[in-house]
Amino acid sequence: MEAVVGTSKPEAKVKLIFSDSFRKSFGHASLYPLLRLLCPHLDRERTYKLKETKIAMMYVDLLGLSPMSSDGKKLLHWTDPTIVTSRAVGDFAMVLQEVMQFRTVKPRADEAPLTVKDVNAMLDTLSGQDKDAQKTVFLHIVTHCSADEQKWLVRIIIKDMKIGLRHERVLQFIHPDAVCQELTNSMVRYVPQIQPFQVFTPMLAKRVTFGDCTKAMNGNDFYMEPKLDGERITCHLQQSSSSNTTQRHMQLFSRNGVNYSDKYGPCIEAYVQAQVRPDVDCILDGEMLVWDSVEFRYHPATGLPLSARLTLLDRILKSVDHRVVRIEQTLVRSTMTAQERHDVVMADVDAKLAAGFEGMRINGWTGLILKDATSHYMCGEVSRRSQKWIKLKPDYAGMTQHLDVLVLGGYYGEGQRRGGAVSHFLLGVLQHPIDPNHVPKDIPVVSFCKVGTGYSLEELDTLRTQYDKQWHECLTLSQLNALKGQQLGQKKRAVDVVLGEQKPKKRKNDAERRRSTLDRGHVGVSIEYSQANMDIVEAQSTIFQVGLTFCVLPGKYDAKGVTKATIEQLLFANGATITQNPHPKLHDPQTTVIVAASADGVRVGNYIKQATYNVVYVDWILRCVQTQVRF
Repeated sequence: MEAVVGTSKPEAKVKLIFSDSFRKSFGHASLYPLLRLLCPHLDRERTYKLKETKIAMMYVDLLGLSPMSSDGKKLLHWTDPTIVTSRAVGDFAMVLQEVMQFRTVKPRADEAPLTVKDVNAMLDTLSGQDKDAQKTVFLHIVTHCSADEQKWLVRIIIKDMKIGLRHERVLQFIHPDAVCQELTNSMVRYVPQIQPFQVFTPMLAKRVTFGDCTKAMNGNDFYMEPKLDGERITCHLQQSSSSNTTQRHMQLFSRNGVNYSDKYGPCIEAYVQAQVRPDVDCILDGEMLVWDSVEFRYHPATGLPLSARLTLLDRILKSVDHRVVRIEQTLVRSTMTAQERHDVVMADVDAKLAAGFEGMRINGWTGLILKDATSHYMCGEVSRRSQKWIKLKPDYAGMTQHLDVLVLGGYYGEGQRRGGAVSHFLLGVLQHPIDPNHVPKDIPVVSFCKVGTGYSLEELDTLRTQYDKQWHECLTLSQLNALKGQQLGQKKRAVDVVLGEQKPKKRKNDAERRRSTLDRGHVGVSIEYSQANMDIVEAQSTIFQVGLTFCVLPGKYDAKGVTKATIEQLLFANGATITQNPHPKLHDPQTTVIVAASADGVRVGNYIKQATYNVVYVDWILRCVQTQVRF
């Protein structure tokens, strides 16, 4: 696995796993045991109910560590860059490896290494056990496995391998259809058929703008129905016969193939069985609401259009309030003009918004779904690309209400991309109104929600320097509660959206326009974190041309006109090599230098704590260039 991680291209990763020598030694044996370890997130049979926090607590207990010790803190707070100062921050398995690397004994020469069979047996023992039984398994892991083996075992248990290889690539390499035991000849293709108890990805809706929503239906009749705020569930019903008796079984699957029969089945199965005709085998595709209402839709075969499937659903299913509900749909005819169809949809959106926050919450409504009445049922992403189902939400057209709230704190992220950085923000409101002329020192606040998406780095930068209001002028708890019973009061109504209108573009001020010009060509990475353009740099000297490599950290530099980019260009002009992410295996600590604006900041603080590289300030660079002497 270490070799796979160190390989960049997916094709090379797969060939490294399924090498010629492996395939020769493996022969015609089943690949299923190996695939369960290679793609653990697809293994639905083994559930451990263990995540990083529980595993960390178990290790602290088994190793006899104090929660306040250095290693105990690392395990329990593995996302905190002030505690885990290495590159492992945000990756629990790597933090565990660091903690265990000096606590494990090397295996004896006569001791056989772990095999696929051994690992699967260990995981079978761990699955479905109580805490004490699982602790016994981990005790065996701690005392018999190396630090590297424990790292990969934990990744399998938390079902996140982090090898940079998607399961689709692995399965595609094995076979174009990748159906184990059904196909042993890669020249034979499998013809997929939807049938009960066979997991599939349900049909998905495409996001479009309000102005284009009716045009996307291509002039066909379409059904308009509420978009509910629940979990997408397919309910499978099929009869089976045994001992002269016939019984119909039910299973519930999420859109990602997770079996929720044990979780939802006991409270809903009796109602579903009673409301669906007893002589019918079917799959109901719908939404499971988190409170007390469940709404199901039906498709018996992919060959029938939606209008025919709905007619069949009315024949076989009887609704019962708050259990199995056939939601109300509005048929918008193709005989109407384009403007009339658009007006019908926009009026329905405004009617739902008029119910206010509380009405939307009670009815579970988050938007609208438009479904082409002539559409056949399709599975997975191909259905989203077809635009036969489209979804509309008020925030797509700026019809939601803006709230002034406080950023109370943040949560550290996980993984290589977000590890060590804040990935989610905790928001709050004031508990009581305060007098702006007499702001007390201690003001009670109440947490409101947590957000982690829907904003860009540029928007965060704007928020950091936005001082149009004082922080204590934010929303209060009483004001927030009052909003529940009111209409949304949005600035824009759906009926104001013109047919064909695109999402409005924000007008840029001069500073934003200059930044946009600078950022052009830097897709995905903000320019302040990107390497400067060296093509325009002319050589000035060779003072740093002695194998020195510099990493310039972003920050606020004191000197006027000095930025990360200008420092990099200055270093490059004087013979230096520039890198963005130094690594001890790739960059010699003796010849690699970190340039920082100050000692403030988590990243520079970690470099100082690690003491792997020399850390200098920009003044040192400027003195060296001016005097042409390296101090």
